[in-house]
Formats: sequence, structure tokens, C-alpha cells
Amino acid sequence: MKWAYRRYSVDRSRICPSGLVYRPLVKLGVHGATGVAFVSALVDTGADHSIFPASIATEVGAELFDDELESAKGISGHAISVTPGRVRLELIAGEQSLAWSAIVGFAKFDSEDECSVLGHIGVLESFPLCSTE
Repeated sequence: MKWAYRRYSVDRSRICPSGLVYRPLVKLGVHGATGVAFVSALVDTGADHSIFPASIATEVGAELFDDELESAKGISGHAISVTPGRVRLELIAGEQSLAWSAIVGFAKFDSEDECSVLGHIGVLESFPLCSTE
């Protein structure tokens, strides 16, 4: 399966004089007990966790583990509260798709910050790209 990188505009700087970056986004189905949501998700090989907006959990009827709240930190060290939940994920590329069950995190975001991030736990660990030895 192959996916295209999407072009994004960012603030121009000495590090990024063009003001353009390319990010790997994939189409993903998030399946729960009562429905499915289709999202564009960022593939982030530097992320430990796979995290989706809490609104997706509600929309699809994800099996949530509300009594097991966790914390996840980004590169800045800023922590967000994450509720673990079980869903079925489906990567979609044209006519091809791959599906599996995973426990991922659901977080409440401000609407302008809402995003879906695919990290190692729940997603990339299911598709080993190289040996760990």
C-alpha cells in the first residue's frame, strides 16, 4: 500500500525557508459498536501512542476504559489526558484495505487542534518496518 504525502504551509523560517512541509496522511476507518468514522490521520513514527479525538469515540461507539485514564506527552512535554478504548481500525488505499483491532487513546481537543495521530502502540507495531534486533 502506498499513500501520498500532503503539502502544508507553515511559517517561513531559516529552518524551513520555503514555508512548505510534506506530511504522510492516510485514510483510516475507525469502527466501533455503533458506527464507523472515516478520518485522515497523520502517520508519526516518533509517536508512541495512537490518539484520536474523543468525538470519534462517541460517534462510533468505541469500547472505552473510562476507569483507566492515562497521560500522553508531545515533544514539548505538554501532557494531555487520554482515555483508552478498543476499536477496529481500517487503513484504506484505493481499492485495498487492511483492518485490525486495537486499543488506542481518545483525547479531548479544542476544535482547532483536533487531529488523529498514528503512533507505534495500536498501529505501527502491527506493521513492522524493520527488525528490532
